[in-house]
Amino acid sequence: MKYFDSHIHITEPSLEGIEALLKHMDDQKNMVGGVLILNTMEEVEVVSMNLNKIPDNLVIVPYYNMPDNYPERIKQSKWVKIHSRISRLTVSDIPGVISLLKSKGDSIAGFIVDSFPWGTGIEYNISLPLTIKLATEFPDKSVLVAHGGGYESWQFRAHAGGLKNVFFDFAISTKYYEDTEYMKPLAKYLKHSPERVVFGTDWPFGEAKQHIKEYQKMADIALMKQEDLERIMLENSRKLWNLK
Repeated sequence: MKYFDSHIHITEPSLEGIEALLKHMDDQKNMVGGVLILNTMEEVEVVSMNLNKIPDNLVIVPYYNMPDNYPERIKQSKWVKIHSRISRLTVSDIPGVISLLKSKGDSIAGFIVDSFPWGTGIEYNISLPLTIKLATEFPDKSVLVAHGGGYESWQFRAHAGGLKNVFFDFAISTKYYEDTEYMKPLAKYLKHSPERVVFGTDWPFGEAKQHIKEYQKMADIALMKQEDLERIMLENSRKLWNLK
């Protein structure tokens, strides 16, 4: 099955991290492209210094609070990533984040929100209210819920599933929550709103083979043909990032 990986990273903020990503892409014969997510300024800086190594079939999505003076290729997608645990954002920070993003105007077309609650810093688990706020404050922009919400996937289904500008990938959740109730919302999206699902692995933390297997399992539950699963995964990614 061919796939576009909407959620990949460099293994570390260094040239070695970029080289590891390039080797991974060479090894993945069915991967047609992907979204390279940069969660920190360190990652933004390393990629900026090595843009000549980044293939054209990678969409770059940088850290949301990146200064505006970075190379055009870094800003080309007009998407940004918000990772509340890494940035140590709490609920009280949401208004400030919204204000900052509004100040950037049309230079932003969409947001990826890390939505995989993990660790003891529960105060930084704000992805659901942040997603809802982004989707309602920016109704003409897209919001991608990375990881599908993790163990909160049913809550995202209940509270953000009705927002038409919210999209979902289940990167790494397929690994941690395989064969659990937390994967069932993916089947619901495939059945009732398949246009709002994209495929992602969270590489290097997740591998495509295992993720494809879980997506196929959920497609079976949704009574979706496997060839339709491949088609919608590729087509949805093409539309979301305006790919040729």
